[in-house]
Amino acid sequence: PYHDMYAVWEPVTYTVVIRKHITGDYSDTTKSFTYTPSETLDSSRATFTLTNYDSSTGNEKKYENIGYGTLVSVTEAEQDYTKTVTVTKFSDPEMTEQVGKTQTITDGSDITVDNYVLIEYNNTLEVIITGIKEHGGMLALLAVGFAAAAATFIMQRISRRRRSAATENVYK
Repeated sequence: PYHDMYAVWEPVTYTVVIRKHITGDYSDTTKSFTYTPSETLDSSRATFTLTNYDSSTGNEKKYENIGYGTLVSVTEAEQDYTKTVTVTKFSDPEMTEQVGKTQTITDGSDITVDNYVLIEYNNTLEVIITGIKEHGGMLALLAVGFAAAAATFIMQRISRRRRSAATENVYK
């Protein structure tokens, strides 16, 4: 008797997870951040929001059944916070067995899905105590400081001359 044997081809798929981390003394850790996925993650490119990741609540976005070799990307809309985007790949769905090193990428860069993928956005709010963020603003602040110092100097000179003139009139 003959036995027919055949192989069944099943596509290899993985999960892509996006998490948000908010750090910094002046950062709002309750702030929601908006993201846009690539069409390869979500054909409708529906935006989603994330807040600070907490393992107890599982606040993350998951895309499942993403085919091996697919190029994916995510873009964050936030502009006020300084962002760092890292990608870590894992060999297991629980994301405990890391494959290779964590890579820092540019927001919106393509990532090849060849393992389980964790994309992490790390945002920090940088506050300059003066409240002036740009160099142009800092130059304006310096100009105001110099103008105040010059005005003080001129006022002191005028005051000295008046006192000197008053003293001369007393002794005449």
